[in-house]
Amino acid sequence: RKDSLLSGGEDGLIKLWSIKSSSSSDQTGDQSQPRQSPRFFNSRQIAPATAIDFDASDAQIFSGHQGRIICIKTAWHGDKLLSGGADKTARLWDMSGVSDSPLSTFQGHQGIVTQTHFWGPNTIVSASTDRSIALWDTRAGSSPIFALRHHLAPVSDLILGNRSEPLMISAGADGSLATWDFRVLSGTDLDTLDQNTQEKSRSLRTVRTPV
Repeated sequence: RKDSLLSGGEDGLIKLWSIKSSSSSDQTGDQSQPRQSPRFFNSRQIAPATAIDFDASDAQIFSGHQGRIICIKTAWHGDKLLSGGADKTARLWDMSGVSDSPLSTFQGHQGIVTQTHFWGPNTIVSASTDRSIALWDTRAGSSPIFALRHHLAPVSDLILGNRSEPLMISAGADGSLATWDFRVLSGTDLDTLDQNTQEKSRSLRTVRTPV
């Protein structure tokens, strides 16, 4: 969202802050404080960083995780939010202000959730210290539909392209990289992925070999 900032904390809370209100307050604050000198890098002037104190009373708070927040990711349209936590869950939130409770809670990982990503209109992807990557259908309940198991150590990162890009790259703490093709997982092309995924969502499929 424009003029907004998201944060996740050790307290298990996710907060949506308004940068606009904080910036305007800062501009009208005490003008007597000394100004920092600009810094230079490669002969280019860089404006000094300015500390901003955010007012917690103005933040929208999302609560539900039973442990610290590890990762957060917003959808491309800005209305939905994914989070992963030390409580081994991924959660989907509505940022429209209708509710501060999660829309869905996805349970299935046996370790801390290290990454969460949106892909397509109904699919989300999560990674974990349990060495697995899970694919979930938001319409099919709280259990994963695919478990990708290739890495021999915690999965530390996921790289996805745009929402229609079929390839994903995963990185593990064992130093390995793997490329996954959603078209191979679904056994179909992108146009019918959602339909086939929904039909197969009742049973978990485990895939151990990337493309």
